[in-house]
Amino acid sequence: MVSLLSITPSKEDNLNTQTNKKRIPGLDGLRAIAIIGVLFYHMFPFTIKGGFLGVTLFFVLSGYLCAITCANSWKNSNFDILLYYKKRIKRIYPPLFIVVFITIGVLKIIAPETIVGIRSEVASILLGYDNWWQISQNASYFTRITNTSPFTHLWSLSIELQYYFIFPFLFLLYRGIKKKSSIIWQFIFFYFWLFYLLFL
Repeated sequence: MVSLLSITPSKEDNLNTQTNKKRIPGLDGLRAIAIIGVLFYHMFPFTIKGGFLGVTLFFVLSGYLCAITCANSWKNSNFDILLYYKKRIKRIYPPLFIVVFITIGVLKIIAPETIVGIRSEVASILLGYDNWWQISQNASYFTRITNTSPFTHLWSLSIELQYYFIFPFLFLLYRGIKKKSSIIWQFIFFYFWLFYLLFL
């Protein structure tokens, strides 16, 4: 019987072959579409109303690349959670620090009133819970396109950071369930993952 969440060997081999390459042209094209959509949404928010879906596309691409990278590491017997986190931190935080602190420095000079009381927001950005911080402030991204805060858009990065944090544990849970080859456990995993996507 075919497992609920398994991938047939031919498809798995095809995915591994593609992701072993340095670049996947198709994903670059999807990234370009996502960027164009988001840019046009910010430029013409009342005309290009669905452009924000580019952010969702980025989430899907990040999830795919994260999952396939972990799967390849597992296949090669070199999956390491600490190394996984180290790679994400090295890729995300250096440019994030540069963007945040240069932005604050420039605003301190040209518009100091915009950074009054900004410490809590910066802390939420660097610690990866800015989306929850904005919710606690009753802040709606869709009604704050012209908001004075230059960091409102970083809610999406916080979601990615939270996903990167939790994914290795879900991946290990999946591998353990798949190893047992129990259709019941795979159903439980499937519904747990569905619940996470819908309600968290």
